Amino acid sequence: MDALFRDLRFAARTLAKKRSFTLLAVLTLALGIGGTTAVFSVLNAVVLSPLPYPEAHELVRVRTAMTDGRLTGGQLSPFAINRLNEHGTTLEWTAGAYRFEVAVQDMESRPLKTMAYVVTEGFFDVFGKSMALGRGFVPEEHPQMDTGTEYEPTAMVLSNRLWQNGFAADPSIIGRSVPPGLTVVGVAAPDFDYPVGADLWIAFRPPPEQTGLYLDAVGRLAPGVTPAQARAELEAFSARFAEESSSFQARVMTLTDLKETIVGDTSTTLFVLFGAAAIFLLIACANVMNLLLVRGATRSGEIALRAALGAERQRLFRQLLTESLVLAGLGAAIGLGISWISLRVLETMGPADLPRMSEIAIDGQVLAFTVAATGFTGVVFGLLPTLQLLGTDLKTLMGGSTRGPRGGTRDSRIFNSLVLGQTALAVMLVIGASLLVRSYGRLRSVDPGFRTDSLLVMDANLPALNYPDYREVARMYEEYVDRVANIPGVVHAAATTSVPLGEQLDFMQTVRVQGLESMEEPERARYRQVTPGFFDAMGIELVQGRLLSPDDRIEVQGVAVVNETFLDRVLGDYPPLGQRIIWSSTATLSNPTNPIGYYEKGVYEIVGIVRDVRYESLATEPEPSVYFAHDQVPFRRMMVVARVRGRETTSVSADMRTAFREMDPTLPVELTTMEALLDTSVATERMATLLLLAFGFSAVVLAAVGIFGVISLSVERRLSEMAIRAALGAEPNSVLWISMARGVTFAGWGIVAGVAGAIIARRVMATQLYEVSATDPAVMIFAPLLLAVVAEVAAVVPSFKATRVNLSDTLRTE
Repeated sequence: MDALFRDLRFAARTLAKKRSFTLLAVLTLALGIGGTTAVFSVLNAVVLSPLPYPEAHELVRVRTAMTDGRLTGGQLSPFAINRLNEHGTTLEWTAGAYRFEVAVQDMESRPLKTMAYVVTEGFFDVFGKSMALGRGFVPEEHPQMDTGTEYEPTAMVLSNRLWQNGFAADPSIIGRSVPPGLTVVGVAAPDFDYPVGADLWIAFRPPPEQTGLYLDAVGRLAPGVTPAQARAELEAFSARFAEESSSFQARVMTLTDLKETIVGDTSTTLFVLFGAAAIFLLIACANVMNLLLVRGATRSGEIALRAALGAERQRLFRQLLTESLVLAGLGAAIGLGISWISLRVLETMGPADLPRMSEIAIDGQVLAFTVAATGFTGVVFGLLPTLQLLGTDLKTLMGGSTRGPRGGTRDSRIFNSLVLGQTALAVMLVIGASLLVRSYGRLRSVDPGFRTDSLLVMDANLPALNYPDYREVARMYEEYVDRVANIPGVVHAAATTSVPLGEQLDFMQTVRVQGLESMEEPERARYRQVTPGFFDAMGIELVQGRLLSPDDRIEVQGVAVVNETFLDRVLGDYPPLGQRIIWSSTATLSNPTNPIGYYEKGVYEIVGIVRDVRYESLATEPEPSVYFAHDQVPFRRMMVVARVRGRETTSVSADMRTAFREMDPTLPVELTTMEALLDTSVATERMATLLLLAFGFSAVVLAAVGIFGVISLSVERRLSEMAIRAALGAEPNSVLWISMARGVTFAGWGIVAGVAGAIIARRVMATQLYEVSATDPAVMIFAPLLLAVVAEVAAVVPSFKATRVNLSDTLRTE
């Protein structure tokens, strides 16, 4: 231990003497370790760590899929869930949940913006998670709901987040009635978050034989059961359900690991970013290794003297490696600070929908990774220079010149290999960053099918407990839209169940067209409810027929407007106008007591065709869509949109809030802009692009430093040769071109290797691209040219130095 402390003290003194070298090496390592640690923090929290529930690997999500590949929301029916719990053996229990609109107020009667879910019996038992306060639901708190009766909930569980922010973490909340008359029976654990973003859960018991598909189902595998066994049983159940229920025709139940469904495609993006960070760390290590090699050459006299005085090579090896580890430790300390700052920036500027974002932190696992990365980098960049220096015999060391390093061919090969590797890795990062930039540019240039400028969006909700009568719901939205339309600065106003690129509240249903019921493979379509003026407010163009009008009310024939994709996939060559859509009698929402919405008509005539709109994301192709008149299909949860003149969004926003509170001060109001929704929809792609750009730019800088260093070293070692050439009559420019040509040739091999590496990794990179090939010719030309220019610039300064050689001084020294 005393020997270790002596080595550390000596390393500290040695590094303190070379402050410029130490600062450059530490900052280089800090960037590499900090960037890698930050990305690992996100990767670890989102992908690598199990969900925070007991035996989390047993948790699964049960969904339905169409056997013919048609679109479906994937929900289950109460009928299916009940049969699984009664007769299934592979799933210990299955529970369902669906989004429920409820206006919750805090203890001072202030409206709270919440995301509520009604859940079936045993929901919390599936997760096996203890409550922070109180308990979960008991059977008697799940009110029996028979078909045709109103749903009257009684009990709810608060999320820990809502308890903290909305009720000041009041421990006496248990047992108290919270407006609108729900009794709080429990507060969930801080890390319980399912469905993701839920603020509260309400006990619910649907009719056991109800076959409508609207429940998101989650289950737990029985002890000892494998996912394959559970899938086989679900497939058998699906065949049985298809015989008992028409809603299960052409459907099969599927099973997916719950974490996989939460994380989704984000895992691939994070692994790609972590790979880029690891590559950048290797570049940083190579850069510091070059610095140590150059410094080691200048320390040959010191090492020779210590060896001559009796220092054993083992002792010298330990001392030199300790210096490397001290450098790595200092870099890691600063890198942790960089990582912490990066994560704070991610919290404020990163994608809001990044799964498990609340779990991202520099915890024990991240610190362990940082320690491992520090040890790895310290050994990687310190081992080779140490072995190189100690592998030279004492006589050679004692003969070292004080003017500069004078290594031989083996030294040059090491330097060249390191910088060639740096250049190759930098080329790979630049190619990756360039591909993402092109992909992001293509994505942002996609025509969404509507105008995004000067558009305000307000999330409104008239919950069932406050507004049980659907005619009152329709009247309230009509009145509010009229108020908004009369606000100074508003050009158009309307309401819709879903806005493009925002939260999707629409439903999916098999299309049945009157007279075309014999279609072999009936399509499925998205159903949306809008008020008159919606298409004008959104800037969605009419292609054929007419738009919905104020005359399309409950008293007249049901009408619908469809999009171009509906026309292509559903109607084909049939004339669209006048065709009638039959609303399925088995639809969940056909019950007028349903707390979400109600389809008042059974048949809807197509009166118009509008342009396709990208609702899910800019990268998602439009789906067949049907727009209904809200008065004929009233829904409680709506989004109010207002097209604003010029830059009057701030004043209009305030007036919209005031108008809504005047109608009902107990309901929360939330406003945003369509531009903000657009930015949020591409936030993950933007994050990946910016991070890879940062890594690519930093890699180019480090590669330039490496090339500069190796050319400088080459010039230093060949000064005598260049002096003799000049003495024999060589022109100064010829000496300059020799050095620069060496730099270009040297960088060329690195560029070739980097392009080859990018081609090998093209399949992984292709998963992150939108309408851009992973071997895009423009990028494959741009990245090598950029590195070639950087290499040439980096070689100019040391090469130019060769033309300023003092002939007499150089030859006298030799």
